[in-house]
Amino acid sequence: MKRIILLLAAVAILLGIWWFFIRKPATHPHAQKEEAIKSGKHSQAFNESILKGITSYLSMKDAFVQGDSGVIKSHCRAFISTMDSVNLDDLKMDSSLIYITAKQEVSDIKSNASAILLETSLTEMRQDFRMVSENLYPFLKLIGYEGPKLYWKNCPNAFGETLEGTWLSNTAVSTNPYYNKNDHSGKTGSANCGDIKDSL
Repeated sequence: MKRIILLLAAVAILLGIWWFFIRKPATHPHAQKEEAIKSGKHSQAFNESILKGITSYLSMKDAFVQGDSGVIKSHCRAFISTMDSVNLDDLKMDSSLIYITAKQEVSDIKSNASAILLETSLTEMRQDFRMVSENLYPFLKLIGYEGPKLYWKNCPNAFGETLEGTWLSNTAVSTNPYYNKNDHSGKTGSANCGDIKDSL
């Protein structure tokens, strides 16, 4: 998480240096306005590839809610495949540093998702899913996600008293992917634990 914060801080500093000291403002007002409109917009192909990744992620999240490890792994494989096919070339138009950082984020996302496939314990799979989510959220912020609305949710006691769990959802209603419905230890209310912390 510290590495992500440092990378995002470096991106912000470099963009600030470029904006104030390197870039040359357009001399023609019409040309400057067109550039502002163009800036930050991704191609339809790029947005569709990101949306496929999000759809696979949400299917995997729903499988965690159900607690079926076989279905989880099936959706996880689909998620890794969609993340493999994301073409980040659109980001080169924004900044080479954003492009490089996004490539690293995708690599981290796939690495943590691949770990899910190696686990036999549902609890360990959920820990890896937590890491996938912790990488996916800043990746979407970094690239300027342009798809349907998503909610960034948090359950402060997802893994007991000391470890929270976060995830992305396409609905404001909370269905906690970290809740173990087969745990009969007397815990109550955990299935709906999840406060909205942000939206994209």
